[in-house]
Amino acid sequence: VKLLTKPARMRQVYSQADLIICHAGHGVIAAALLNGKRMLLIPDQLEQSILTLRLTQQRLVMAVNPQIKNGNYPLAIEAALTSRELAENVLIFKSKYADFNETQQINRLVEICESLINSSN
Repeated sequence: VKLLTKPARMRQVYSQADLIICHAGHGVIAAALLNGKRMLLIPDQLEQSILTLRLTQQRLVMAVNPQIKNGNYPLAIEAALTSRELAENVLIFKSKYADFNETQQINRLVEICESLINSSN
């Protein structure tokens, strides 16, 4: 177990980690799933809780509700690390979106924004 208290090189984390435990930030979740990583989410904001709920319904992550006192974190970690269903679903997600390219997506969004700006002039 390695606890990080400062920013990390996430590419290194995604290449080395067996399990990512985080607060359910959208960017970390997307990158972790694209890298085929198991996750245990502990959301602390409404948006994170909604996303966590949806991902647990899809059986892509395990989660702990931080509002519940005395949550069984060791059991949640064990489940996230050993669930065959979770592992299979994460790998299916990774395979389905293997062609995703962040740079292409950003370029496409810029093109769309430029087009909208130009059409309004």
